[in-house]
Amino acid sequence: PVDKEVAAGKVEQEEVNSEPVDEPAAPKIVPQTNASTDQFTNVRMANLHCRPDAKLGLHIVSADGLHHVLQVIPNTVAAEEGTIQARDVIIAVNGFNVTNLPQPELFRLLRQHCDVAVKVGMPTTQLVVKDGPGVAVQEHPPLASTHSSTRVVTIARQSDGLGLRISEAQDGRTVIEEALPNTAASKFDIRPGDLIMAVNNKTTVGMDHSSVRALLSSSKVTLTLQQRSQAVLPVRKTVTLTKTHGPLGIQFLQLDDGRGSFVTHVTPGSPAESAGLRPYSLFTTVNGLDIRDLAFSRIVEEFAAADETVTIDALEPISDHVFVFDKSRGSFGMQLVVNSLKQHEIAALVPQTQAEELQVPIGATISSLNYMDVRLLNHEDLVSALKSARGVVLVGIDLADTEA
Repeated sequence: PVDKEVAAGKVEQEEVNSEPVDEPAAPKIVPQTNASTDQFTNVRMANLHCRPDAKLGLHIVSADGLHHVLQVIPNTVAAEEGTIQARDVIIAVNGFNVTNLPQPELFRLLRQHCDVAVKVGMPTTQLVVKDGPGVAVQEHPPLASTHSSTRVVTIARQSDGLGLRISEAQDGRTVIEEALPNTAASKFDIRPGDLIMAVNNKTTVGMDHSSVRALLSSSKVTLTLQQRSQAVLPVRKTVTLTKTHGPLGIQFLQLDDGRGSFVTHVTPGSPAESAGLRPYSLFTTVNGLDIRDLAFSRIVEEFAAADETVTIDALEPISDHVFVFDKSRGSFGMQLVVNSLKQHEIAALVPQTQAEELQVPIGATISSLNYMDVRLLNHEDLVSALKSARGVVLVGIDLADTEA
């Protein structure tokens, strides 16, 4: 079965409100720096052995690239093992350094194996918990920063062009090689190795290099750039579904802007689940055929016509939790604030909007927009991207106060 339906409903409220709402807020976590954040004392190793009747039991918050243990939950694996304490920082998991690793990737590492070796230490950066409404105020001067790792620049084409030398990376993404001297691009904060994440608010994730070049041909372009070392990119994988006597177990929705189709549901126990296909994965080919410009019925025919196997090239979503909005129905209905961790937090939902209908959790933070990591994006630029989005829009979130 193939699902092409988008739930209908009425939306007539404000688009996106970036102002804080006057509501009681959960306790805010504020980093308080005493020394360099890469120094730890009392470094220890915890060996956690999972059990079907108990969680690992770590309540984690992340700030400035460090993952702090806010609480070790009683009667859990971590509590019984006894090594990890509140205020510890998680340094490594199974030998993998997790400093500066996005929080969802940390949770995947913690859940990936039944036996987990966790290196922790006491940080020289302590957490101060403040209660009360609004956004907590940092109690020390912010750390110096020469530039933002995610930037949005608007370049007007001159007679000699934009002045960008670009190339296609091995993973298919478009990367900037150089902003040529004395050109339009040279006036902006553009660096070699920057990834072009979006052009004129149109995401380039899943787009081939020639299509990105075509977008760059306009007289004025707005680029969303991200440092390659900082960007969290969706995983590109080839998935082979083996046909059985029953259905493949995949439902999908076609995007109307030539980006491809995304998986809306994977049936438990189906060939799709056995092949490791994840919900909200974006696919652009079926058995080697580019399906981005094909009619929906033709894509269905390609799945049906395959003899024994169906192979698709898919991009997995960055976020574990994804909500699907339809901008043709109106606004999202989310009120956003910048919290004390510099995250894009959902402070409230506008009544009778899609966000309320979808039950988007208040307190969660927006992590991705149409397969583009937006955690490091300037808040005003994120609001602008949400307002300019068209058609079906996939919004990924990180849940607040997540337990591992």
